[in-house]
Amino acid sequence: MHRIGVWVLTASVVSFAAVALSAGCSAGGGGGGGGTGNTNANTNGNANANSDANTNDNTGPETYSLSLTVVGEGAGTVELDPAGGAYAPGAEVRIVSRPGSGYSFAGYRGDVEAAGQVVTVTMDSDKSVTASFKGNLFVALFNRDTVFEFNGVTGAALDAFPRNGNLLGPIGVLFRSDGNLLVCSRLSNDIQEYNGVSGRYVGSAAQEGFESPRLMAFGPNGNLFVVDSVNNHVVEFDAETGEYIDVFAQGNGLDDSRGLAFRDDGNLFVANRGTKDVSEFDGTTGAFLGAFTPAGALDDPHGLLFNPAGDLLVADRGLGQILAFDGQTGEALGEFAPAQELAEPIEMIVGPNGHLFVTDRTNASIVEFSAVTGEFIGVFATAEAGSFPSGLAFKPLP
Repeated sequence: MHRIGVWVLTASVVSFAAVALSAGCSAGGGGGGGGTGNTNANTNGNANANSDANTNDNTGPETYSLSLTVVGEGAGTVELDPAGGAYAPGAEVRIVSRPGSGYSFAGYRGDVEAAGQVVTVTMDSDKSVTASFKGNLFVALFNRDTVFEFNGVTGAALDAFPRNGNLLGPIGVLFRSDGNLLVCSRLSNDIQEYNGVSGRYVGSAAQEGFESPRLMAFGPNGNLFVVDSVNNHVVEFDAETGEYIDVFAQGNGLDDSRGLAFRDDGNLFVANRGTKDVSEFDGTTGAFLGAFTPAGALDDPHGLLFNPAGDLLVADRGLGQILAFDGQTGEALGEFAPAQELAEPIEMIVGPNGHLFVTDRTNASIVEFSAVTGEFIGVFATAEAGSFPSGLAFKPLP
């Protein structure tokens, strides 16, 4: 018996086929019989070999799929050109992303890594791509009577956001759940509302119960709480309608107050410039619970924030530092962020990337730190020289 090896190549597989041939011959010159045997063997062998060799799997995939995921859907548009999602091998597909008003494009990741809004993909396999958007940063510029918008990814300066209105000394900013921007206009004694897309003035969101609104925060109950530094009280409003509810906290524990923050148990904390401390109030009744920070630990406290570790961070404008205190006991933990990176810290927030962003009035800048360790990351954005950045907020994703 003899073996003939036949290599069969397909688009993705190489295999070996063996064909067995039988050789027949007759003893004593039976040429006819021998001839018949050889003819059968050759005929069958060739037929089998040809049959195997011609049964080639030359068909590759007809199409490859392009799967697209959008982080921040509604914050922009992402299109495939040509559209479809299934493409012939070797096809070139453009992915085009366009951020909406108040948002920036944050890049592609997955089977494609790119920062630009337009990228071309060659379809040589199935692909999975994620396109991401981020909210821009909005900063109140107190002495410019405006709120300025910065790219939420790069920190690049964009434009003044309010298109009209009557801001006088804007000092605090918040985005409401419907996407509109609330601005604490200190010198006009009101909270002004602006359309979160167009920047157009909507009207006064709240103007009762205070004379000099400073900073504001949403409480655990969803209502809006505003610090009044002249009347030394904290006023509560319905966040959606602006309806005045009541004075939530007043009197003891409030003295030329600035920033405020709620702890995860609902209690309210307020920074006092007059007594150089932070006071704690019952989150349900508004009752004064006492000074939270040790005497002499602060000089000119402004912004307050509980970081992801649960510690209370205080932006002390007078000391030029961010100081940390145990979030449960008030024990002083020392300097949180490197003092050499700040001159006059005013307000703080934790951004969508989990980092701490601080407005520095002297340097007209927004500085970025780790919210857990305080490590300096860099100057994220710089406002116009001579401007006084105060409150800040990232526009939330839809």
